[in-house]
Formats: sequence, C-alpha cells, structure tokens
Amino acid sequence: MLAYPIQLWRDLAKLKQQASLRGWKKALAYVTRPDASPSWQFTKYLIIGCTAVLIFYGTYGAFRILVELLSPGAFTHQRMLWNLLAIFFAFIPTNSFTYHTNRRWVFVDGKHGPRKEFFLFTAGAAISFVVCQLVAAILIRYSHVNDMIVTLSVIVISTVVNFLFRKFFVFHG
Repeated sequence: MLAYPIQLWRDLAKLKQQASLRGWKKALAYVTRPDASPSWQFTKYLIIGCTAVLIFYGTYGAFRILVELLSPGAFTHQRMLWNLLAIFFAFIPTNSFTYHTNRRWVFVDGKHGPRKEFFLFTAGAAISFVVCQLVAAILIRYSHVNDMIVTLSVIVISTVVNFLFRKFFVFHG
C-alpha cells in the first residue's frame, strides 16, 4: 500500500515532464487510457468511486425525500424496509455509471465478449449488493447507528468487493 503513493508521485513527475515536452492534452491522453500504469488505474477508480458515492447518496436522498413526502414517518415506523428500498433504488444508477466509466477509463475490456462482461459485472455487483443488504439489515435492526453511516458502511464493503471482482474476473487487470 505504501508503494502506491510513491509510484503515483513518480507518475505525476513523468506526466509533468511529458506535458512540458508534448503538451498537456497529449500527456493526459495516456492517463485516461485503461492501460495506463496501475497507479493511474487505481487513482481513476478512486475518482470514479467518489463520483459514484455522490450519485448513490443523491439517489438515496431523493428517494427518502419522495417517500417522506408521500408517506410522512415511513422511515421512522418501518426503518428497515424503507432503508433497504432506498439502497436498492440508489444501486441502479450507481451500478450503471460505474460499469460504463470502469469499462472506458479504468480497466481494459475485452477479456470476455461485451454481453458476458456486462453479465459478470452486474452479477458481481448483485452479489455484493445482496451481501451489503444483509449487512445493512443487521446494522439497522441490531444497532442504533445512524442510517447514513450504515449506508456508508455498505458503500465501503461494496467498493472493495467490486474492485477485486472486476479487476480479476471481469476485465483485464
């Protein structure tokens, strides 16, 4: 793990050097390619992951607001049901976004045909989702942890599981 910041620092220095020789546009063209160095790959995965968290929380929050407008107190009276539904509905746009951005900018596609690749990506996300739903249900039912912290825990677990599955089973690492 310590090697990542050191390699990223070296890659940043190399990027700056390439930019001074060839211009920023050409230097950045390499960074955005899926076959960039592992430190760029991981950095892009983190950036996309942070964006996915914003999409997830935006969708989750919009769902909560809508449910509370239509049925005041729903999240108070049936906390587990409505939180699990909110997580489910937030999963859909988040998964779609991460598939397309990971395929284009993070991992090298082509390990499988497009349909199998999408199926594996979605299956991995679905398995991760089910595990995270179980974790969320347990935390919501047996703890007094804030719902947003429960949701953040689900995101962290999902991110780690999905990265490993995508890197080793779906795409070329």
